[in-house]
Amino acid sequence: MRDRCKAMVDLRAYETFRSTNDDSAMDCCPSETKKNRRTFAINKGGLVFQLIQDENLAQEFYETRCRGGGGEVGPATATGRPCRFVERRLAPYSRCVQQWTYMYALGQLLGHDKDQVHLDYVRIPTGCKCQVSTNAVGAFQEERH
Repeated sequence: MRDRCKAMVDLRAYETFRSTNDDSAMDCCPSETKKNRRTFAINKGGLVFQLIQDENLAQEFYETRCRGGGGEVGPATATGRPCRFVERRLAPYSRCVQQWTYMYALGQLLGHDKDQVHLDYVRIPTGCKCQVSTNAVGAFQEERH
């Protein structure tokens, strides 16, 4: 067992597996990650969920939002903006899209006084990706004919 452990390779030494916190790196859809202490969120049912925040419980989330061309952050500023580094013919058919995931939070539905505090899934922004429309395929086929 001990000999097998010595033979294991530390993947962190390889470029592919290193984390890149390099500001000079450029993304197709720039994003920014910040820790956020939320008061409200949207649950899986699409309802407003009020998170419990007090001196004994702080619910914080790492949120990654799309960043606009001018550096502003948020889905409204960057969503729909064309992706960078995409072939010129595809650029009009590309856009940056906010990505979301659901995480557990403790709270209650807003406006439901009788609703007890419970765990629920809430929607948290977790990334920004480039999306290319299927209309691009049709545009390329028209170009060839």
